[in-house]
Formats: sequence, C-alpha cells, structure tokens
Amino acid sequence: MAAASSLSEFVPARIVRVSQETSNVVGIRLQAPLDYEWTPGQHLALRAAAQDSVLGYYSIASAPRHSEPGILEIAALVGSLPKGVTPQEGNEIWISRPNGKLMIGSVRSPATLVLIGMGTGVAPLRAMVQELGERRSLTGATLLQGARSESELLFRQEFFSCTEQGMDYRPVLSKPTGAWPGRAGRVQQHLDDLDLRADFRLCGSSAMVSEVTRALVERGVFQDQIKAEGY
Repeated sequence: MAAASSLSEFVPARIVRVSQETSNVVGIRLQAPLDYEWTPGQHLALRAAAQDSVLGYYSIASAPRHSEPGILEIAALVGSLPKGVTPQEGNEIWISRPNGKLMIGSVRSPATLVLIGMGTGVAPLRAMVQELGERRSLTGATLLQGARSESELLFRQEFFSCTEQGMDYRPVLSKPTGAWPGRAGRVQQHLDDLDLRADFRLCGSSAMVSEVTRALVERGVFQDQIKAEGY
C-alpha cells in the first residue's frame, strides 16, 4: 500500500502543467509512473535529478483518477522548490513514494467529516474533497479554510463549485478587504457551530493545528476523532 512506502524510494516524474493558483502559490501537475499510488491526504518528497539534491516536502493536492494513472498535483509556495527544480513543463524531477497518515479512509461517513486547513495546508484536503466528489459523497462534509485575503484562498473556485454537490464551504479571512461578506478572523475562532461528533482532518501551520486540536478537545471532541499534520 502507498501508506507504507518509504520517502527514501524515489521515482522519476515529469512536469506536465504549471499554473499560478494565487499570487504566491504555483500549482504543478506531474506525470509519475503509471503504478504510482497514493491515498488522499498523503505527502511526498521531491528533488532534482542528482541523488544528493536537497529535498522539498509537499502534500499531494489531487485524488487518484483511474482515467489518468500516475497524474498528480502539488501546490508549492513561490520560491519554495528545492534547488535545481524549475517549475517548467517538460522538466524531469524525482519524487518519493507517498507517506503520511492524514487520510480520509478511516472516516465513518462523509456526513461526519470536517476538514480544516489554511494556506497550502488545504492541498491534502483538496485531494480528499476530490475523492468525495468522485464518490458523490460530498453532502454534509464541511471545509473550513483560512487565508489572509480572498485572493489567497487556494482552490477557492473549485471549492465553491463543490457546494452544488452539498459540501458546506466556509472560507475565513484574517485580513479581509472591501465588502467581504463571509467569516473573518482565524479559523480557530469559527469552531463553535461545527458538529463535534464528526471526524476531523487538520492541516496547516503547526501553531494553527495545535490550537485547533486543543480547542476541539476542550469542546469535547475525542483525540481519536482528529488526524492532523502541521508544518
């Protein structure tokens, strides 16, 4: 299984598309070997071709699709890619087999799933949302996404479109501008009306993850309902 694979095992991949997702985040689509498998919520390491190259670590931002074997996406902060890795179509890089336990597989049902992320930490949650969409199981799932401004809401149009399938999308801006009609502040301030019986998946800064986890537990959520990764 992909979850048991080691980050020390690298395979070649080719960049097939580069997109500017926000002013400071670039989206990179990769063609990995056709047998490359992962579970939404996992991450990988990538490097330039030289074996002693510096590693960068990124969550996989897309769900596996049977119609496109080996195609996956990551979201990288501008300037964060390791030395020697240039985000340009056609370039070859090396990626590890996936790892990580922030996975969707163990949730009891999509209707009791709450995803909370900020910044590029929303990338693995996007993979989960795509997986639920493929299953036609987004009804009742909730995504609470934090960003500084509306322009920095990563994948916001895709998430907005998921509300048509029943997902409850709740963007939160810490520094809104203009007549922002939505939630403001930090995601930590918007936990009170969540279903505390849900399974929770958290990803973002270590500080946010720690604060949200602590706040949920204080509200009565059991630790085994929460899976989280911070950076």
